[in-house]
Amino acid sequence: MRGANQCRMALHRQEQSNIVIVSSVIDNLVKGAAGQAVQNMNIMFGLKETMGLEAPALLP
Repeated sequence: MRGANQCRMALHRQEQSNIVIVSSVIDNLVKGAAGQAVQNMNIMFGLKETMGLEAPALLP
C-alpha cells in the first residue's frame, strides 16, 4: 500500500445491530492534495486516471 494511489475500505456490521462501521486507509505521500489535483486533471482531460501517479514517491 505504501506509495500507492489507492484507498482501501472495509465494512463491518455489528451482530444483532443495524450499525455499520466503515474504515478507510490512504497513503498521504501520493494521495495528498497534489496527487488528488493530478488525478482530477487526468479525469477532466480524459486521460487514464492514474497517469503520473503510479511511480513511487520521491524522498526529499
